[in-house]
Amino acid sequence: MVAAAFCVRGGAMLLGRRSSGGSRGLWELPGGKAEAGENPSEALCRELMEELGLECVPGSVLYDGVLPVPGRSFRFVVMETELSGEPCSSNAHDALRWVFPEDLPSYELAPLDLPVLPDLAPLASRGDRRRESSVSRSP
Repeated sequence: MVAAAFCVRGGAMLLGRRSSGGSRGLWELPGGKAEAGENPSEALCRELMEELGLECVPGSVLYDGVLPVPGRSFRFVVMETELSGEPCSSNAHDALRWVFPEDLPSYELAPLDLPVLPDLAPLASRGDRRRESSVSRSP
């Protein structure tokens, strides 16, 4: 199982560019694989602490399904997530960006995110658009 965070700020969603692994150079929602015995919320909180150095509060499940990737398939769970501070790049991501839904087509997405994120992206628009000026729009 893979748990991913859908974090929104100023109408934009947080994406990270993988710095390693099979999805190196591709953009994804932050998160990662669950360890034995972890539920999606526990996995997400652990992964965000490891990847972003931040505590989080998982919210509603936005997607929960099984997706195929080359050679196998994964249960992929995406949750609305509040972060405790400002995310920064780590060993998992060499870049982090707040991406507006209309800019998503210019990002090459990781295999698990590719079939799901375009449908979820419009949910970012319900975020507080008054804070857009603090969010970078560059790809």
